Amino acid sequence: MRKILLRTWETLASTGLALVILSFLLLLTILGTLEQMRTSLYEVQRRYFESLFVVHDFSGIPLPLPGVSLLLVLLAINLVLGGVVRIRKDSTTWGVIVCHAGILILLAGSGIEYLWSQKGRLTLSEGEEGAEFTSDREWEIAIAEAKDSGPVTELVIPGWQFMELRDGRTARFTSPDIPFELEVRRVFANCEPGPAPGGGGVDGMTLLERPPGKDSGKDVAGAFVAVRPKSGGGPIEGLLWGMEQAPMSAVVDGRRWTIGLFHRRWQLPFSIRLEDFRQQFHPGTGMAKSFESDVILTRDGAAQRVKISMNQPLRESGYTLYQSGFGQPASRGGRWISTFSVVKNPADGVPLWSCIVIAAGLLLHFSQKLIRHMRSQRAAAWRSA
Repeated sequence: MRKILLRTWETLASTGLALVILSFLLLLTILGTLEQMRTSLYEVQRRYFESLFVVHDFSGIPLPLPGVSLLLVLLAINLVLGGVVRIRKDSTTWGVIVCHAGILILLAGSGIEYLWSQKGRLTLSEGEEGAEFTSDREWEIAIAEAKDSGPVTELVIPGWQFMELRDGRTARFTSPDIPFELEVRRVFANCEPGPAPGGGGVDGMTLLERPPGKDSGKDVAGAFVAVRPKSGGGPIEGLLWGMEQAPMSAVVDGRRWTIGLFHRRWQLPFSIRLEDFRQQFHPGTGMAKSFESDVILTRDGAAQRVKISMNQPLRESGYTLYQSGFGQPASRGGRWISTFSVVKNPADGVPLWSCIVIAAGLLLHFSQKLIRHMRSQRAAAWRSA
């Protein structure tokens, strides 16, 4: 057992493993870039860069490969064991150790961003106020009791718990606060409703799967669901579709409930009201030269006027709002709309600090190299004299 542990330690800390990991990272970067010619950037990111393993279609031959997430975890372990713990520690290696520490900080920041960041968008018309932003690609199922008045509490099922339900797989969700179980099955990442062949489906309607689009932000998810009362009785079948005008409604034990499929939502700790939007175009073209929004930011009853432009984001309470789009759709009465990309990243400053640490390590290492070289040259000059 001791020999096995020692051999494992040596392998994980070896330079050879580091070279293998870096080679796989280069290969996956190339394959992922080429794959974007056939599918969306988000799908490539999910399959190649956010997974532990990926099966790449190489001219019709399935080629299993480690995913980037797995490779980065192995790289972090390799750096800790080989680049920090096992490395010889003296005045000649401190710069290298500092560089390795900076790389580890960068990897840790990437993990924090992946696990805990929030990314979405907030679209407002002039005169409209909002305090909620939504994801472009993540979905969630929201269950709430339909009340005439009073506060409403939602039970939210995040997309990672149901979006992979394929090939006959089902999942059931419940809570002590609701009198039924929700069964979810046959989930499509992109679909549209249509008449069911032979009058089947749900009330003669079904969901027709569509291939993922190049811009996955425009894909609309859907799912077949069944409400199963805890008190007994037959299930209530239904369809959920991301662009439905109204959520599914079901009466269970005399209480009415709504079930809807929505883009994932987050609440801001402040509200934004769009007061005015302005844009300039390059002469003779429809290409935007600049665009900016005057907004009223309100938090805890205090309001302030802020300008958000292409190169001047709003940073407030850990959130960053970037001016990312605009339009004048007929659905909004011809009023100008402004779209803000909203990001909350707990590791926002990590890349900068990791680069500073890496630069300090390189400066220390090459300064020591230079000093030793100058000393050796001086000693050689003295000997020759």
